[in-house]
Amino acid sequence: MVSNPDGSGAQVVEANPTGTAVNTPYTTYITPADLSPDGQQIAFSVNPGAPVPHTNQLDIAAVDGGAPRQLAAPAYNPRWSPDGTKIAYSMFRTETQLNAVFIANADGSGAHMVAPDGVDPTWSPDGTQLAFTTTNGGSIKTVDVNGSGLRTLGPGRNAVWSPTSNRIAFNSGTADVPQITIENSDGSKAQVVPGANGTLDDWDPSGTRLLVSIGSGPITIEVVDATSGARDGIVTTSALYPEASWQRPR
Repeated sequence: MVSNPDGSGAQVVEANPTGTAVNTPYTTYITPADLSPDGQQIAFSVNPGAPVPHTNQLDIAAVDGGAPRQLAAPAYNPRWSPDGTKIAYSMFRTETQLNAVFIANADGSGAHMVAPDGVDPTWSPDGTQLAFTTTNGGSIKTVDVNGSGLRTLGPGRNAVWSPTSNRIAFNSGTADVPQITIENSDGSKAQVVPGANGTLDDWDPSGTRLLVSIGSGPITIEVVDATSGARDGIVTTSALYPEASWQRPR
């Protein structure tokens, strides 16, 4: 569904073909969706039947509820490019038994692989690079959008680009000892943020602070200085789920 920020105007983007609920042993599984920069289209991965691995298809639909169209399959983790002309996504390849990172035009044309092993691609704000996590090794890597310049930053997950596109923050450490590392996008100058023992959510628009979710159960979302790790304020102490984000300038 999509809605206005105040919760009004909520409407279904994709429903069953009949537009009604269907009572079956399975349901339709939809992964987190990504809204196009112009706010007119939404990309999402959907499994219309049983939750069988590697059967998801990547769909795009207009936010006004128009019929969705398939972009790729089996595919998931769609992310719109900053200019809204392309979509990066993960696709399972039977020949390697690995997920690979692909980029396609928003109409589905020009699909090409940019990394043979990767999930959760995310665009740099300037649209020139992607960061992603390897399927099995759990390393953060970056690659240019033409497939060149593949670089390994280090073990981790959940890569988030700085607003200036020159640094990447990501979760490193372990579940028992969580930490956040910041590294230049070329793989140099890795630095652990002191005391940031939580899950990375987002950079602030100035590129100097981070949003970090700390704890389990009721989660505390805090603002943390990206260099010193100093706590710079508590957003909430009772969040049920992380994934907080900063509002971006329009």
